[in-house]
Amino acid sequence: MENQKFTEAISALEVAEAIYKDACAKCTADVYDLRDLETIRSRVKDQGISFLTITLPNFYKDFEASLEAGYVDSTSFRSFRKHGSLPSFLKGMTSLIFDRETGRIYDNKTNPFASDVPSVIDCVRQICLAFTNLELGRNRSDL
Repeated sequence: MENQKFTEAISALEVAEAIYKDACAKCTADVYDLRDLETIRSRVKDQGISFLTITLPNFYKDFEASLEAGYVDSTSFRSFRKHGSLPSFLKGMTSLIFDRETGRIYDNKTNPFASDVPSVIDCVRQICLAFTNLELGRNRSDL
């Protein structure tokens, strides 16, 4: 059973890395950051698949709430280290939407990356929600 969990975690990690790379390639801005991949690897190693199925969807909930509020609240992204007001994870993406120091959403008129914002949001969504409905360890006969 333990070996099956390890195999599932390795397989899920490989898929997560591919999803990250694919999402970054689809984004109109250059948002690829090796540190994000390192974070995914280390967090899956430490937390297992729950990082992908629970922590990342929670990250997206905070991201979505921040978009709606117009700023990153100090209580948002508690499971992640911060760089200024923004989480260090996906910093290259979130910093195109939110000011690193204040956490406020950039005004579309003054944001040089305003045209990239929709694809950045899609990129974050793809990375964070890919494993939301994943069910592991079930036999086909259970389905």
